[in-house]
Amino acid sequence: MKTYSTLRAISYNDFENYPMIVEKRKESESSVFTGLFFQAFDTKQELLLKEEMELFFLVLPQTSLLKDKFNENSRQIDKLMNSLPEITKKNIFYHLLVEEIKASNDIEGVQSTRKEIRDAISVILEKSQEDKRFKSLVYQYMNFRKSKFSQITTI
Repeated sequence: MKTYSTLRAISYNDFENYPMIVEKRKESESSVFTGLFFQAFDTKQELLLKEEMELFFLVLPQTSLLKDKFNENSRQIDKLMNSLPEITKKNIFYHLLVEEIKASNDIEGVQSTRKEIRDAISVILEKSQEDKRFKSLVYQYMNFRKSKFSQITTI
């Protein structure tokens, strides 16, 4: 498969042909225009230009293959999950919930422990009025699971 060079790399390595390459990519059958616009930047003069450009991307063969593999894996996971007992599905969800909240907190610099998050889950499941740290956050995530928006069915 042919190696794909980013426009950014081309703008530095082949500056003379850069405008022609951009136009060629825009005219490609695999180009997708997003309807989003950005202000152009001249890297040589290091200044913003007045012109706006529409953001686009190319659907590359490598990307299509990865998307197909992703969809195949998703179907396999769905099939396996559907074969599990409901209690097991819930336990998997709560385990993933703890890991997701912990990872998000770590990224945001919020000190938390998995035990604190598990305790918040327990309080919600037991319908206790006890106030626990992360209770409202956990509650939001748990409601998301029940939501009609929790499953992506179309692309």
